[in-house]
Amino acid sequence: MHRIARAPASSANIGPGFDALAVALKLYVEVELTSRPEGLLVVAEGHGANLAAGPSHLAARVAAEVLGHDRFELCVRSQIPVARGLGSSASLAVAAAAAAGAKDPFTYGFAVDGHPENAAASAMGGLVVAAVVDGAPVARHLRLDPDIRFVVVVPDKQLATSRARGTLPEMVPHEDAAFNLGRLGLLVAGLADHTQLLAAAGDDGCTRTSAGRCSPKPPSCWLGSGRRRPHLVLVRAGSSVLGICNVDDAGAVAVSARSLMAQLGLDGEVLELEADLGGPWCKSCSEKVANGPSTNRSAYCSPGTLVRMPRYWLETLGCPKNQVDSDKLIGLLESEGYRAAGRPAKPTW
Repeated sequence: MHRIARAPASSANIGPGFDALAVALKLYVEVELTSRPEGLLVVAEGHGANLAAGPSHLAARVAAEVLGHDRFELCVRSQIPVARGLGSSASLAVAAAAAAGAKDPFTYGFAVDGHPENAAASAMGGLVVAAVVDGAPVARHLRLDPDIRFVVVVPDKQLATSRARGTLPEMVPHEDAAFNLGRLGLLVAGLADHTQLLAAAGDDGCTRTSAGRCSPKPPSCWLGSGRRRPHLVLVRAGSSVLGICNVDDAGAVAVSARSLMAQLGLDGEVLELEADLGGPWCKSCSEKVANGPSTNRSAYCSPGTLVRMPRYWLETLGCPKNQVDSDKLIGLLESEGYRAAGRPAKPTW
């Protein structure tokens, strides 16, 4: 057995879409799994390489759960910063599950996080909405304008998810909940059509008070007082700040963010990213070179066969009763491991 799987990063808790909306981003973690009769070996490169590399490693735990044993070698290569609000744990779990041959990597990502939105974005790609229904994770694609870009301000400072969630209130006032529902509608509309983006759509009434305990600077500071662009949405993503804007504005937003980081004396990086629309992929390789080094990918496998995670797109037309049949068909497809694809830009019918 020899497989390589890759899954994208994600940004979730997008403003008022806290614990519901997420988008996959073009940063990746790759997990390479090879049979190893003598037992487990974990090698890690890139972000997270300093984490424990034994049986406690997240990728090793997930792969062992899928396979039912730990007689394998893992090589993990990650571009995704850890503890920066970019879904590193969920994407790693999804990639590890796919490399181990899991039928539904999404469920393993959900099991790791305990909430489904990050795992859904990594497992499906694109913009998703996710929820837990009757104890099981459920996710659906939402329309995402292809001209949307994401500028991510990633500080050197880490912020563990557990710490960020520990500051959240157990209850929120009705006024804040209603505030968020309105802003969420505006945000979804803007993500579907960049001309409808509004800066106010990123406001989060439920977490704005508690979030400040972990992130001392409000998102608007990245563009300076009085210079907030009307079509730029700024939200917190862990210790990072995510800017959502039109492709034509992304460069200027990134320059502004870098300039302000320098003025504030903050260390970190600014990334200009597109959404990943493909989700994970898995490559089955034919053989491993005898005694080849784990980190030498060119010597590690032949070209092999690229296996996309199976997708479907279903358009329901006609009378409302057709929706009942559509729901049944969706249930059958998803029971076989298929996941909804984003709406085709140019339908072929």
